[in-house]
Amino acid sequence: MSKSHYENELDLYVASKIKKEKSNELNICVLHSIALHIIFPVVGFHPMKTAL
Repeated sequence: MSKSHYENELDLYVASKIKKEKSNELNICVLHSIALHIIFPVVGFHPMKTAL
């Protein structure tokens, strides 16, 4: 049994949403690690130290 056109469109939509979510998560991780390795040492403090 073949899928209807609507089902195929829905699959593509869901797949693109998932891909977009994943790339957003990756960007946030990259930005976060850049911030930890560059911005905080330059400023001279680390969030963990200020929290303690």
